[in-house]
Amino acid sequence: MKKRALSLLLALCLCLSLMPAASASVVESTVQVGPYTFEIWFDGTATLTRYDESLAGSTYADIPASVTDENGQEYPVTVIGEKAFEETNITGVTVPDSVISIGRLAFAYCNSLSDVKLSENLIYINELAFASCDALKEITIPASVEKMDNPFRWSNALDTVYMEGMVAPEYYFNPYAAYREGNGEVVFVIPKGATGYEDWSSRNFVHSVIYEGESVPGYGISLSPSTVDFGTTLTGNDYQPEPRVVTVTNSGDRSLVLKLPDDRPDWIFHWESDYSWLGSSARTLEAGESCTFTVEPRPGRDYGTHSETVTVTTQEGASADLHLSYTVQTPNFRVTVSTEAIDFGAVEVGYAQPAPRSISFTNEDDYKISLSGTSELRVEWSKSGFVYSHGHMSARIAPHETVTYTVQPQTGLKPGIYIQHVRGNFTSAHIGGDTFQSFDIPVTFIVAAEGDLPSSWAAGQLSQAAAAGIVPESFESRYTQAATRAEFCALAVRLYEKVTGEAITQRATFSDTTDFNVQKMAGLGVVNGVGGGKFDPGGTLTREQAATILARLAEAMGHPLPQAAPSFSDSAAISSWAAAGVGQVQAAGIMEGNGSAFIPQSAYTREQCILTVLRLYQLTQG
Repeated sequence: MKKRALSLLLALCLCLSLMPAASASVVESTVQVGPYTFEIWFDGTATLTRYDESLAGSTYADIPASVTDENGQEYPVTVIGEKAFEETNITGVTVPDSVISIGRLAFAYCNSLSDVKLSENLIYINELAFASCDALKEITIPASVEKMDNPFRWSNALDTVYMEGMVAPEYYFNPYAAYREGNGEVVFVIPKGATGYEDWSSRNFVHSVIYEGESVPGYGISLSPSTVDFGTTLTGNDYQPEPRVVTVTNSGDRSLVLKLPDDRPDWIFHWESDYSWLGSSARTLEAGESCTFTVEPRPGRDYGTHSETVTVTTQEGASADLHLSYTVQTPNFRVTVSTEAIDFGAVEVGYAQPAPRSISFTNEDDYKISLSGTSELRVEWSKSGFVYSHGHMSARIAPHETVTYTVQPQTGLKPGIYIQHVRGNFTSAHIGGDTFQSFDIPVTFIVAAEGDLPSSWAAGQLSQAAAAGIVPESFESRYTQAATRAEFCALAVRLYEKVTGEAITQRATFSDTTDFNVQKMAGLGVVNGVGGGKFDPGGTLTREQAATILARLAEAMGHPLPQAAPSFSDSAAISSWAAAGVGQVQAAGIMEGNGSAFIPQSAYTREQCILTVLRLYQLTQG
């Protein structure tokens, strides 16, 4: 009863506010309260005329029920004026119970507005009051409302309006503006026993009028399957995956018109559909009815995974997503090579010809490949010494087939380290030769003068060093003899330029040698003289000298060795200037002792020089 009396009083106030200017309804003053601007009327009421969101501390508008002027007079807020909140970014609003009227376009184009609490004494909701509120999905209309004039036009997300009134309010029906444009229609939920809503379902903006507690009839579709993976094919493959059938079912309880995406031959993967639709583009489905369409990848795609989501829609706004994927990949060669390297070992001149060794290539894949290699082995350092059982390396290898080639050193070779590379590539015949995989198999053979064979423990690593390209020709003999200081410089220069890819331009000279290798190492600060401007190039290289040079060389190449103190049983015998270098090469595993002793002043052999340089090279290669 009290609420009804208040409604009548507020209605009277509103009527007075609408009287001509000659009456008492004249603007008395303007009051600013936070982001809200109010006009004060002589009839003792206030109208909210504008909301300034730049003055607001929140996106939620909690409108005050009354305002006080500068004289301390309090006025009830009874009207939300025309366009008061238009185009603001509010997300929610509470309209106080003092308000009886919401003006035209009051909340129009508030695209973030999703939460609306209306006055329990509201009587009028004027034309387009909540027009184009794109985030507004539902709203409750109080029982006090008597008139609504097309308030929700263009609010495309709105799907439910809860009516609390037992009697339908008057609705100003405009045949050109009454409907809510967009996908789907609005359901009005009314109290049980309410009257006056009987004809609302016939209005073109209303989907249904239902009583509280009843289920809302709706539109819906489902896809089976909803995800389609067409698998993987290889680049250039003539094979095309089979088309897949997708079933669309009307899962709602009303008939609808299904529309598939239009097929356009110029569509490409990524932003637009990459698939062909082989069915009718649109048809009507009754509730529970199904239809099918066919989808397949377009041919000729580049390698990579092609995936996208296509949305199947209906004219009524229902939709379902179809997730499609298809992978095109470059062939992954699966070729097994029987060996990574061939080492025929070390022999003295006058040797019997070693038995041939074989290199086999097996195609483990399901597609043909082509093998193409060097027709003759490339001869390093202009030394020929190998013969092949085949004039050239060329073959088409069928799936799971093996091709074998043999290699054998010639007889009568002079002393030296013979290094050849079996080089070539595999190409997939299946894809027209646009992708290949290379191979490089080093073949080594050491021939020594009589009595000059390398130590048995060193021969294999000498071949590795030769295959790596770090052994100068001057080191291809006298393996067990002591190295000189100048000889070790030649080995160090070869390693530096191999690792860095740069020629050494620095020079430092000595009075007793013009050896370029010595001058280069001295220019880098890797070696020092023996005093008096001399280097002693022919002097015997000691183990502690070799350790110091190796540590400095690693630093110069940009691969410094870890700092550590030597831990040999005779570490006290190591010269003070060499202790740091010996500790570094020991910690890095480049040099070892003889048992537990290092024997720092003993001679360092040529094969030992090659082996430790190989270890340093391997360290730089990770």
